Amino acid sequence: MLTRTQALAAIELAELLFDPARPAGADIHATIAATAEQLGVRPIDVAVTLSARHPNR
Repeated sequence: MLTRTQALAAIELAELLFDPARPAGADIHATIAATAEQLGVRPIDVAVTLSARHPNR
């Protein structure tokens, strides 16, 4: 079960990783890392899981 804060962090991670309008760079990587930390997961694990669900992205 996720807390409200964790659920919002999970949504934010999905948006950060899949929004093509967001520019890549150190700022976004830091945000992804901080948001993943709220969930207790590594950013690479989030990216792999989400990309497995959306292989064409």
